[in-house]
Formats: sequence, C-alpha cells, structure tokens
Amino acid sequence: MKNIFFACYFLSVGLTGFAQNSRVIDVSYVKEQLKGLDYKEQIANLNQAYRDRLHTEPELSEEIMKLTLELSTQEKDSIGMGNALYLLGKAMREHGKSSSSIPYIERSLLIFKQLNDFIRISNCLNELGISFKNLGKYQKALGYYFEALKIAKIHNYEQGEIRALSNMSVILIFQKDYEKAIEYLTKSLAMQKDEAKKNTIYNNLGIAYKALNKTDEALIYYNKSIESSKLAKDIYWQASALNNIGIIFSESGEYDKALDYFLKVEGIEKQTGNKKGLVGTFINIGVIKRSLLQYKDAIMWFQKADSLAIETKSLFEQKVIYLNLSITYENWKKYKESIDYLYHYIEIKDSLFNEKKNEQMAELVWKYKTDTQQKEIELLKQERNIKELAFEKQRWEFQLQELKAKTVEEKKQVELALLQNQNQIQKLVLEKNMNQIEKLKLNATLDETQIEAEKSKVEKETTVKNVTILISLLIVIPILILLVFYQQKIKAQSIVSIRTEQLNQKTILELIKNFEIKTFKAQLEGQEIEKKRIASDLHDGIGGNLASIKLGLNKLDDNLGGNRGIKQIMAQINETCEEIRTISHDLTPSKILNSSYIQLIREYINQSLETTPIKAIFQAYPESELNNISNQIKIEIYRIIQELLSNAIRHSQTTELDVSLNLNNEGLILMIEDTGKGFNPTRSIKGIGLLNIESRVASVNGKFNIDSIIGRGTIFTVEIPLVKQTVA
Repeated sequence: MKNIFFACYFLSVGLTGFAQNSRVIDVSYVKEQLKGLDYKEQIANLNQAYRDRLHTEPELSEEIMKLTLELSTQEKDSIGMGNALYLLGKAMREHGKSSSSIPYIERSLLIFKQLNDFIRISNCLNELGISFKNLGKYQKALGYYFEALKIAKIHNYEQGEIRALSNMSVILIFQKDYEKAIEYLTKSLAMQKDEAKKNTIYNNLGIAYKALNKTDEALIYYNKSIESSKLAKDIYWQASALNNIGIIFSESGEYDKALDYFLKVEGIEKQTGNKKGLVGTFINIGVIKRSLLQYKDAIMWFQKADSLAIETKSLFEQKVIYLNLSITYENWKKYKESIDYLYHYIEIKDSLFNEKKNEQMAELVWKYKTDTQQKEIELLKQERNIKELAFEKQRWEFQLQELKAKTVEEKKQVELALLQNQNQIQKLVLEKNMNQIEKLKLNATLDETQIEAEKSKVEKETTVKNVTILISLLIVIPILILLVFYQQKIKAQSIVSIRTEQLNQKTILELIKNFEIKTFKAQLEGQEIEKKRIASDLHDGIGGNLASIKLGLNKLDDNLGGNRGIKQIMAQINETCEEIRTISHDLTPSKILNSSYIQLIREYINQSLETTPIKAIFQAYPESELNNISNQIKIEIYRIIQELLSNAIRHSQTTELDVSLNLNNEGLILMIEDTGKGFNPTRSIKGIGLLNIESRVASVNGKFNIDSIIGRGTIFTVEIPLVKQTVA
C-alpha cells in the first residue's frame, strides 16, 4: 500500500491569513460588542471578527457573516448585503460546503450586476468557478473563469484578470494539462507586480512542476512562495509551501528532512489555531514515523490526528487516519488491531459515500427550487400581462359604451327632429285634407268608403310586416342555439379524443416496458441454458474424449516403457482436462448454487487477479444472510462480478480494486471501485458486457449506475431492492 500524505494544495487565490487571537467567543459575545456603535462601526467589527475566526472556528465565522447580512438588510445597504452574501458563500466553500455556498454567491452576483460593480462581479464569478471546481464540474468552472477574465479585461481590473488566469491553471492541473497550466501561471506571474501577492502563483507553479516530476523546479517555486508569503506576513501560505516541500522529501525517501519541514508546519498551525490543518500534518508525521519503522510513535501521531478530526468533524481525514492505523498495525504484525481499524475505515467510507449522495440530492433540490421559482416568476409575469390586457379591454369596452350612448343620444335627437318635421307635414296634410273634406262633403259617402278601404289596406300591410319579423326571429334564434350546442359538442369530442390518445400512449408504454422486462429475463434464461449446455458438452464430450485419449496413451506408455514425449503429452492433457473442468464449472449455475456463496466470490476474485498486478479488497456483510439470498439473485450478482472484473483487468489500467457486497433493510448493494484511467459514461458506447449487466439488473428490478471521470477511476453500483422473493 502506498504512503498517504496530506498535501497543502490550496489551488486558489486570494485567501487571507489566520488570526492571532485565540480567545473563544460566540455570537452572543459578538452582539454584545456591537452595542453603542453606529452601523459602519458594527460592520467593520463584524468583518474583523469574521476574518479572525474564518480558519479557526468555521461555524462561528459563518454565523458572524449571517449577522452582518441581517444588519445590512435592515439598513437596506445593497453593497453591504452583496459583500455579506459573497463572504458567507466563500466561507462555506473554504469549509468544504461548496454546494451550499453557490446560492449565496449567485445572490451576491445579482446585487452587484444591478449596481454595475464590475470588480465585485469578477470576484463573484471567480468564486463560483472555485465552488464548481470543488464539485468536480470543471467545464462549468472554466465557463465562470472565462467570464470573470473577460469582465476584468474590459474594465482594466488587473487583479481579477490575474486571479482568473491562476484559477484556470488549477483546472488544467486537475485535467493533467500541466504545460498549459504553467503557461497560464507564468502569464499571471508576469502581470503581478507586487511580490507579496505572488505566493499563491509560486505555490501552484511548484505543484505543476512536481506533477511533471521536475522536483528541482518545484522546490525553487515552493521556496519563492515562502519568501513571498513572508513579505505579505502570510504564514498560512508559508505552511502550504513548507508542507509541499516536506512531501517531496518524503517521496524521495529523505525522511529526516521531511520530518523537519512537517514539524515547522505543525508550529505554524498551532500558532494560528488551524486545527483542521493540524490533522493533515499529524497524519504526515505519522506516515514518516511508520516509514522509519517507529510504529509506536506513528500510532501516537495518528491518534492525535484522530482526536482533532473528531473535534473538527473531519470525516474524510478520519477515513485516512483509520486506513493508516490499519496499515501501521499490519506492518507491526498486530493483526487484530489492524482489522479493527480497517472496519472503522470501511464505516467512515460508507458514511462519506452517503454524505456525497445527500449533497448531490441537496444540489438537485436546489436546482429544482431555482427552476420552480423561475417558472413562478414567468407565471406572475404572464398573469400581470393578462391583467393589463383585461384592464385595456375594459377601458376599450367603456369607451365603446360611451360611444354607443353618444350615438343613441344623437339618433334620438335626429328622430325627434324627424318626428317634429313629420308632425309639421302631417299638420299641413291634415289642413289640406280638411279643405278637401270641405270641398268633397257632397261626395261624403263615396269618400268614407274609400277612406275605410285605404285604412284596411294600411292595417293589413302592418300586420304582414309584423308577422314576417316574428317568423324571422323564430327561425334565427333556434339556428343560433343549435350552432352553440354544436360547437360545445365538437369541443367535448376533441377533449375526449385527446384523453383517449394519452391513455392509449400510456398503455402502449407499459406494454413495451413489460415486454422489454420479459425479453431481458428470457434472454438471460437463454444465456444460462446455453452456458449449461456448453458446460455439459465440454465436460461430457471434449472431457470424455480427452479421458479416452489419456487411457490410450497410458497403454501406449506401458508398451513403450515410459517414453518421455508421451509423458509430456499426458501432462498437457491433464492440464487441458483441468481447464475444461474449471470452465464448465464456471459456466454452470450449480457451482454458484451449491457452494458457500461469499467464499465462492472471494475465490473467484483471487483466482482472476492472481496473475495481474491488481490488488483487491473484498468486503461482504453480513455473510450469513448473503449466503441465503435467492438463487436468481446469486446467479445474476455472480455473473455481473465476472463481467466487471473482466472489464477492469482488460481496460481500466488500475492497480487497486475495491469490491463490496452489502445487504441491509433497503436491499442488496454491490459496489466495484477501481483507481484506473476512467472514462466518460455519457460519450462511451456501451459494449455487450455492459448491456448484459443492464439486462441482468433489470430482470431483478434493480438499478445500475456508472460514476466515472477520466483520470479518476470508476465506480460501478448495482442496487437490488429487498423484496420477499429475494431472500431464500
């Protein structure tokens, strides 16, 4: 097992030094100190308290900045709010909570964009890049760095440009593009005129050259970082460079020199109260002591590191400590203690895995909430537009009503004028008629008859006209009613048609899913039957023929009196028979079903890796219950392990393999982790092996996940839910 060192790879810029004040305070104490001060003095005191406790008391520094945010919000101080959000997010990121830091930095960025404060915008973008880099999202981090660089160049913000270039070099170092990283760092170094601000750039250059195995150049830059940090009175970066030099001497076997440097780092970290940094330094000293075969001293240093790790809640460091303790006791030939600490290491490792999953879940929840809030904003905008349109419609309708009322009034006036004219005309006509009546009194009888006839004609025409209007109304109204009902019927039919189509699509998808599952199961059953047939043919057919040949050669050997060539042929036949027997046993499920299941897997892993340089760790818990799982699950898990081990041997270029099989209340979990070259699961084309694994997992209603990054290894996870039929 390789030596494990904690390197101070602070691959970022702009970190502050540690405080010298070691007095223990709390938020209540801080609030008490603010009484009687005006707003500006309160903010200044809070910022100083934040800087003093940023590295020594992380949780307290975050609470202090939350108090700063509360005060600036009450004062409606936009710049103060933006700064408080930025520093709170930065603190969370430095304390290992990168996912939690992102929402605060994004809120800060939004405020500074509204204020057109381009210097602070550049700082926020750089900080977001660091957070996403810590989460392993390098492309997204680079996007933020490029944006920060662009804004810094446009607005002549030289320090922002230097910081963006240095941060981009960090991504290149993680991606192992060391030459390009050195190019960026050299460019930022040339731009930085203040020697006291070059310490982080020197340190990162040392890291890049060390990765290229150019240790002489790395030592030069680490020493320059120390000198630059002394000018800046920044002992934090001094500790980083000293630690990195100690690692170089450790790896070259110069343990005494390495120990001197680590002890210097210990002194600085005790002076600054950096308990988390002390954990890593104690681990490094313990590794040196173990390398010097001073096992008792090594264990003492590891236990000191463990106490501090528990105090600072450093789970990752605890995992490393327990692994080193297990290795140390193993080297000391105290195997019981070694096994105990190995179990502790596994427990912490599982806990970290669950914590990572929870962090990913929290990030997904945050993304969901952000997306939901964005949709709510869009809906509010749409509702506001609808209300504006409704108000506009009401305004136009009111104007239309006014216009109609005005038109009606004007019409009434016109009609009144017409009526007056008609009255005048009728009056004239009446006078004329009276004159005519007077003139025609002699013909009164005839005139009365004519008048009655005319009157009857007018009444008849009026009656016909009224009847025509009534009939028209009786025809038009039913037609309008029928049209309304017809439109509603068409609309209802359309809705029914859409719902029917949706139900049909859902039914089709369910049928397809069921068919695929049945196909997977049939395919796997067919494979098992075919393997059993091949195993039978190998054992009964080829195996039987070889046995017959062996008997014939035995007789021939007896006749020839022990011929050497025949004995060699018989030895080869024996080896071939043994190989056929092994292959046939591996192919048939009977070996899986009739053996101690966990022991069978352990033997298979050891035999498979026996001729390779790969070192494997196999863990199974609880073994007794795992030996009693259902036959179908046994077969599928065994075949999956066969396929994944074969892939790791042929493709991963790994030297270490970690296989774990666990059964809990949730179900069965198989994890196979390697430290090889990795690959991109989203771009790589799946071969037959991985497709077979997916089919096997689907046949038992399980889930198959691949977590791999190029250059950082691969984790295969199979989760099979715990149902009644999976337990024998």
